[in-house]
Amino acid sequence: MSLDLSDVKRLARLAQLDLNEEQAGKTLDKLNGIFALVEQMRAVDTSGVEPLNHPIAAIQDNIALRL
Repeated sequence: MSLDLSDVKRLARLAQLDLNEEQAGKTLDKLNGIFALVEQMRAVDTSGVEPLNHPIAAIQDNIALRL
């Protein structure tokens, strides 16, 4: 998925942001970069990998979670 400049302008209008052309172009590049990263992460085969309740649980078994 990728956005174009009109999508960024529409999102900015909906969020009531005042973006000029340069800012809209930079935002477009950043958002498309995020979408590309998400697509790369979705392509990774995670079958057989159990989810963790906390990231540190991968290396430390007895972690005390505080509220």
